[in-house]
Amino acid sequence: MKRLGLLAAAAVALVVVFVLVVHTPPFRRLVLRYVISEVQRRYALRIDAARLDYNLAALTLGLADVRLAADRTPSAPFFQAGYLGVALPSRVLIGTIAFDGVNVTGGRIHLVRDRDGRLNIPESSETPSGEPAALDLRRLSVPRLLVDYADLQNDLAVTIPAVTLDMARDQGRVALNSPATIRVGNRETRVTSLDGGASFDGRALKLSSLSARADEASLQVDGTLSLLVRDPSLDVRIAGKMRRRP
Repeated sequence: MKRLGLLAAAAVALVVVFVLVVHTPPFRRLVLRYVISEVQRRYALRIDAARLDYNLAALTLGLADVRLAADRTPSAPFFQAGYLGVALPSRVLIGTIAFDGVNVTGGRIHLVRDRDGRLNIPESSETPSGEPAALDLRRLSVPRLLVDYADLQNDLAVTIPAVTLDMARDQGRVALNSPATIRVGNRETRVTSLDGGASFDGRALKLSSLSARADEASLQVDGTLSLLVRDPSLDVRIAGKMRRRP
């Protein structure tokens, strides 16, 4: 019994030492380098981050000063954030890919379509067949997200200085914090307000009583928006009701 007690104490001590080691800055930097190289090799996606944080007991992780870019356009990242935090459910320990929550601070989405019609996002190697698997995400929180889209092929530009997203599977909200601008050629319009319900079920963005007001008119939308990114086009499907107000 004494030997068993000593063995148990030694095992506990080894576990404690292991937990302490894996949470040290040098070990975290090693893990970050491995993740960056694996993601680039498998998905042609470049990740740059100043720091990786994680807590094995709390099942949380985060990236500071993160940038995501396609392998072929490393100088034009399509996503940036001051901090990206992720909370994981306990079922990830048995191999399930799921997220309790994703929080983005200082986020920016920057999309560019060049004159050949290619976007600055990773290209799919093959056309997907059937519906993709649903993303198991309980909540997405992105305060004051900056979004800009430049289409050089069609001389189109969209700039959203700040929009707030707070979405769960069955409820949520999207709101414009600052006026957005849409330019087509020499014509430009301004969207002064955008507010309404929004939820994400893992496959599609569902909008409810979403109202938008521009300089020329106002709009109210109730429906579902599915976004599929394919090579080389961006396929957007909208189902529901859309009403234009004078």
